[in-house]
Amino acid sequence: MLPCFQVFNEINSREMDKINVFRGIFRNWIFVGILTATVIFQVIIVELLGTFANTVPLSLELWLLSIVLGSVSMIVSVILKCIPVESGKRFAKPHGYELIPEGPEAL
Repeated sequence: MLPCFQVFNEINSREMDKINVFRGIFRNWIFVGILTATVIFQVIIVELLGTFANTVPLSLELWLLSIVLGSVSMIVSVILKCIPVESGKRFAKPHGYELIPEGPEAL
């Protein structure tokens, strides 16, 4: 797996129902810290922990390719978020199974 995929996955997962996942990204310092730590650890693991992590250092071209391929997931995410999905439709027996009761009335 290329190293930058995890970073783009974290960004895509930040706002699951919004198309612009970058809006307000720097207002959440915990998220920025985790994202920064992810990038730093990815570089350390790939570049310095070769034998231990079973990795080989990447050339600049492969790092750039990793970033480009990872960024494609951002485009795919926007396309998927634009597909309309029916909401509010509940089935009594999804896939033929009874729903597990929830809440205090289930006791």
